[in-house]
Amino acid sequence: MKKLLVFLCAGLFVLGIYSTVGAIPSDNLVTNGTFDGDGEPWEFDGDAGIFSEFGNPFAAFIADGRYIVGFVFQEVTIPDAVDTLYLSFDYGFFEEGDTDSSDDLDEDGFPVNTAALLAGVFNDIEEFFVVATESTIDPDLETYDDIFNSHFSVSFDASELAGNSAGLVIAVIADEGIFGLGAVDNVTLSTTAPVPEPATMLLLGSGLIGLAAFGRRFRKS
Repeated sequence: MKKLLVFLCAGLFVLGIYSTVGAIPSDNLVTNGTFDGDGEPWEFDGDAGIFSEFGNPFAAFIADGRYIVGFVFQEVTIPDAVDTLYLSFDYGFFEEGDTDSSDDLDEDGFPVNTAALLAGVFNDIEEFFVVATESTIDPDLETYDDIFNSHFSVSFDASELAGNSAGLVIAVIADEGIFGLGAVDNVTLSTTAPVPEPATMLLLGSGLIGLAAFGRRFRKS
C-alpha cells in the first residue's frame, strides 16, 4: 500500500511539472492564436490557410522551391518599456526532397539545402528563429495530436522593438527541389513569462504535499 501511495503522489508531481509546459501567458499580444473562425486578424500568403480536418482549427502553409514561401502574419503592438518577449506555439513540420541536414546558412541567414520552419518578429529590427529543419510529422496522419507533437518557445531581447508596431511571421521556406509543410497552433507572444494555470498548480501542489506527508510517516516508522 505504501508503494502505491508513493507511486500516485510521484505521478501527480510529475504530471504537474509536465503540465506547466502548456501554461498560458499572462499578457498575450497575439489575437486569435488558435486560428478560430476564418483566422482573422491573421494574414495568409502563398499556399497558406486554415484547416479543421481534425475538428480543431490550425494554420498550415507550404513552400516548394527556394523563396517560394507560405506564411502567416499578424501585426502586433509592442508596449513601451518592454525588455523581453516570449514567443511560443505548437507545431508540426514535414520536409521532402534531396535535403541536407547541415547547419549552413545563406547570406540572409536562412538554412540552405533544406526546408525550414521559421518564426520571427520584424520591423526595422529583425529577430527570427529557425524552429525546425527536420520532419516531426509522420505522413500517415490520423489525429490532431499526430501533427502537433512539438512545441517551440523562445525569449529574446525586445528593447529596440518597444513602443512600436511589429509583424509576427511564421513561415516555411524550401530550397530548390525541396518541399516543406508547416502547421502551427496556440500561438502566443507575451511580455511576461508563461505562468502555470490554477489547475496545474493544484496538481503540482497535491503531489508535493502527498510526498512530504509520506516522508514524515516514513521517518517516524
